[in-house]
Amino acid sequence: MYLPAAAQRQLADEIANVYGGCDGVVLFPSLEVLGGLEFALEGTGIVLGAQQCHWAEHGAHTGEVAAYNLAEVGCRYVLVGHSERRAVGETDDEVNGKVHAALAAGLIPVICVGEDADEHAAGKAQDVVAQQVEAALADVPEHASILIAYEPIWSISDGSSPVENMITPAEAGKMCANITSIVGDETPVLYGGSVDQGNAAMFMEEEAISGVLVGGASTTRERLFPILDLLQ
Repeated sequence: MYLPAAAQRQLADEIANVYGGCDGVVLFPSLEVLGGLEFALEGTGIVLGAQQCHWAEHGAHTGEVAAYNLAEVGCRYVLVGHSERRAVGETDDEVNGKVHAALAAGLIPVICVGEDADEHAAGKAQDVVAQQVEAALADVPEHASILIAYEPIWSISDGSSPVENMITPAEAGKMCANITSIVGDETPVLYGGSVDQGNAAMFMEEEAISGVLVGGASTTRERLFPILDLLQ
């Protein structure tokens, strides 16, 4: 909810023009923009993702979107369990249901996990994240195509002020390594928590971090393009 639809389309066009052919770029625009971007990105190697889906294939779920509908408009990925969705009540069981729905629709779920400030201060981060990962993957086939994104909630800015206690790349890398020990080496683990043009390279230098999930810094060319430059 940062940019009008026209501005999102324009930014996507600019990304496609400059970074077409780069591997591993996924755009997660607002829902109303998805349908028009599939053709704009065709042949660029840049793919589409959605910001969330519902766990049911059909039903009376006004305001929600089914995973198969996302696949129909060209999505290949979908965020599941994002910290902002969990903050408004999304449960581990619902996250698991969404993972199953995404896989059934042929989408790759990007499962977001992370501890809050109290859990971090209490030294419970590793246990909390492990529980979230295991809950999200309950009854999921062992070799299913998934990604995990670690986003420590205590280290994410809401945009109104700087983060007081930014996680270090080494700390993020350690947690991502812990996640890999649960899910296996075949599953990419991303870092997402106030990633910007000033710190993205440091996070991506960590061996256990396969990439970054960029939030607010993805909304302007000036902040996003230096991050995308790291892929070239």
